[in-house]
Formats: sequence, C-alpha cells, structure tokens
Amino acid sequence: MEQAGANIPKIWDKKAWERAQERNREQERRTRQRRKDMENFQEQRRERVAEMKKEGKGHQQQMKAFDRQMSHEQQKHQKRAARLSRIRELAMKQGKIDVVERVDKLMGKEQNRYDRKLQRMQQREQKVTETIEKKSAEKGAENVEKAEELEKDKDKQQTEAETKAEETEKAGG
Repeated sequence: MEQAGANIPKIWDKKAWERAQERNREQERRTRQRRKDMENFQEQRRERVAEMKKEGKGHQQQMKAFDRQMSHEQQKHQKRAARLSRIRELAMKQGKIDVVERVDKLMGKEQNRYDRKLQRMQQREQKVTETIEKKSAEKGAENVEKAEELEKDKDKQQTEAETKAEETEKAGG
C-alpha cells in the first residue's frame, strides 16, 4: 500500500503538496454543490417554462431565448473551467507551485464571473415571469368581470322574460 504523499514531486515540500490536495478537495466539493444548485435551478426553470407555455407564444419565445443564452453561458464556463483544470493538472505534475496557485486564483475568478452572470440572468428571468404572472392575473380579473357582466345580463333578460310572461298571463286571464 502506498504512503500518503508518496507520489509528491521532488520539487514540492510535503506541506505545499498537502495544501494543493486540500484545495483540490475543496474545489471538487464546491463543483458538486454548484452542479446540485444548477440542477435545482433547471428543475424550477422547467416548471416555470411549463407555466409560460400556457400563456402563449410570445412568452415561449422569450423563454427559448433565455434557454439559448443560459446554455451558451454554461458551455462557455465549462470550456474555461476545463482548460484551467488541465493547466492546473499539468502544473502539479511538473511541480510548479506558483502556476498552480495562479490557476487556482483564475478558477476562482471564473467561477465568480459565472455565478454573477447566472444571478443576473435569473433576476432578469424572474422579472419576466412576474410580468407574465401579473398580466395573467389582470386577464383573469378581466375575465371575471366579463363573466359577472354576462351573468347580470342573463339575470336581467330572465327577469324581463318573467315580467313579460306575467303580463301575458294578466292580459290573457
């Protein structure tokens, strides 16, 4: 069985190697959490899209545009993260501590950029969703008002018909 740290490059000291390994574990933990968060977000998004489909084509087109933009942003982030990860992996094999630290810093910056972008897109989508819900509620209120008016007209016509029937009975009887 291998000892922990048996494959440490000779250029690195044991503490630097352990710090790099700890950063790797932390980065993997954060990546798993972000994936889980993204899955939750996408599930909520699918539910909102299903609701929007009920509203009409204009909203569907808006949601499709959001989908395209979201997938483009995800692809861009994944490509950048993969590149940086590969650079970091090669630097660790070569024992270049300074490069590993710089790449870690860059990976953090890229993750922050992606998180901010996602947050802005989610806020924008939420505004659109709220606007659609508001319009839907207004349409619902208008429909309720129309239904009430129709019901009043129907009652009025029924009352008039009853009055005419009574008058006919009096005139005939």
